[in-house]
Amino acid sequence: MAFQSFLKRFKQGEEKLGYPKFRSKRRHRQSFDVPQNFTLNFETRQVRLPKIGTIKTTIHRRIIGKLKTCTVVSTNTGKVFISIVVEDGQSVPMKPPVMKKNSLGIDLGITHYATTSSGVKIENPCHLQNALKRLQCLHRRMCKKKLGSKNREKARLRLASCYEHITNQRRDFQHKLSTHLICENQAITIESLHIRGIIRNRRLAKMISDAA
Repeated sequence: MAFQSFLKRFKQGEEKLGYPKFRSKRRHRQSFDVPQNFTLNFETRQVRLPKIGTIKTTIHRRIIGKLKTCTVVSTNTGKVFISIVVEDGQSVPMKPPVMKKNSLGIDLGITHYATTSSGVKIENPCHLQNALKRLQCLHRRMCKKKLGSKNREKARLRLASCYEHITNQRRDFQHKLSTHLICENQAITIESLHIRGIIRNRRLAKMISDAA
């Protein structure tokens, strides 16, 4: 299917073709889609997937609406998540008029994560920098284990869990900050940065990647 869609775009002469990529089993994120024939039971907290069966899950919240599709995602730490798309039938709300007093401009940086036009400076949490010693220790422990052994797999899981914790910290900070900004402003203006070009600077690459 991926090659068929690629050839179809090629015949149409599209600029961004998107050549199909091979999904390696060593990817940090494995996923597949279930477009239909799946059920969700809130009383027993179970999800039934075709060709897999019934799976006991922890449901985040009760879903109201018609179930459309779901995506099953597995992380490299062994955790499995199911994301479900629901059609609730509600219409898109109307956009309110933008007022100048409720507009905000944001300048991104490294020393300060963001500086707003109102003069507020948001400090950079530097999650990766704070966990660097722990990561170095876990990397050394894994390198000393024998290839293919159970102890190496345990060390790999500890290292993957540390990286996952840093990722969760970063996402939590970004979501809380963005929610706070959009709740208090009607329009937000942010500078467009060429991240790929900036990361080529070896002195700033780690700090920029940590700031995400």
